[in-house]
Amino acid sequence: MSDQHAFVVSPHARETELVHSFSVAECVEDEATLVMLQSLGVECAQGYHLERPLELHPALREGLGARG
Repeated sequence: MSDQHAFVVSPHARETELVHSFSVAECVEDEATLVMLQSLGVECAQGYHLERPLELHPALREGLGARG
């Protein structure tokens, strides 16, 4: 993670630790960010570093088209 990147920790992070809620990080774009999040105890992450967006499944495309 370069100095250009910043991260935000929820003001509820302490409460999350106390009740052991599930934590999810979004927009993980590089290995350094993933490692840093793991060190903070983040349990789940998503972003370009882990996988690029996938095409919409045909059944979902049809369902969205039926809306209007």
